[in-house]
Amino acid sequence: MNYLNHGNGNDNGQPMSSYQSRVASICPKFQHLSHLSNFLDGSTSYPLGRIECLEFPNNNSTESATSRRLTLSELASLINPCQESPILNRILIVEDLTKEVIEILGSSLNIDPAFFAHHLYSSRIDDSTGYTGPIRVLPSAKSQGDFIVVPYVVTVILGDSDHPPPERLRCRSNVRRKLDMLSSELFSGFFVAMVARRFSVLRVPQSCGAWLGIVLVDPPIGNKFVNDNVDRGYNAPPYLSQVRPFGNGSYNFNSSSRHAIKNGQPSRGRARDSMLEDIIYCWTNRLPPTFDTANGDLLSLAYYPFKIATGEFMLYVNCMRFSIENYVYHVGSDFESNLKALESALIYLDYWRRRTRSRV
Repeated sequence: MNYLNHGNGNDNGQPMSSYQSRVASICPKFQHLSHLSNFLDGSTSYPLGRIECLEFPNNNSTESATSRRLTLSELASLINPCQESPILNRILIVEDLTKEVIEILGSSLNIDPAFFAHHLYSSRIDDSTGYTGPIRVLPSAKSQGDFIVVPYVVTVILGDSDHPPPERLRCRSNVRRKLDMLSSELFSGFFVAMVARRFSVLRVPQSCGAWLGIVLVDPPIGNKFVNDNVDRGYNAPPYLSQVRPFGNGSYNFNSSSRHAIKNGQPSRGRARDSMLEDIIYCWTNRLPPTFDTANGDLLSLAYYPFKIATGEFMLYVNCMRFSIENYVYHVGSDFESNLKALESALIYLDYWRRRTRSRV
């Protein structure tokens, strides 16, 4: 169900001038789009994230995809090709969604706003906007969209800081995901955080007979964060910290070693910190087992993002196992002197249990 079909004009019967206006016009009826409307209306923005285009030469299902970087103007030209352009099936990978990208994709392809709204779920809008919590999305509304939105977590260690990090932090990006600091009692003094992440996949059939896949991903975590403590307000200084993956990084399901993209080319030996780079490497080296270039079904388009997110969840499970072992060690020590630490550990372990059964 495309909600824009319920509000594609103004009171005078004239078409809306922008995707933002069309979304705003239907928000009173579809409240779960309010967060998207506020995002499009926000004034704070960070530099544009990367936009990559994967193309399939000759639409051949046996050849790996080729990749090229796009600017905003190139994105608009690709979405609205001229008649002389060859018909190609493509996948667009957008890192750190911006309102400019939403405007181009949404208005040109008439994309259901629910796709962008679900991707922005639980993110903060900007520093100057009051925050009253995310709009709860009904399962019936989610099931009506022909897209996939998957939340997952990345487990990292914050280090090289002279002071403990605040308990409530957000990533410093256009889509501000939250960081949950875990109790230092569970990790012998070093600071472990779970960073909320999401990827979203949409398949758009085009009038020329081709299809376009759109994959939205979050940017690398970086080392600068926004203090999200409500008591201190939004004027608190940013928190700076070196970030490294917990353990040896996410579980790698591929038989080959870890890879990344450097200067547009695959390179070996570099730890992966970007889902965009991982997806590019996978698609340019091997197509998914069930992928058919002619059809490009939704599950095939989400194949590699699912594998990457699963690897991150495996790291999250290892982090939980480590903390539980540390908890068992505390139980075996002097119980009375560690009673406060045990109480804190139990609270956090119960929080983790509930967190794994709920949304990220």
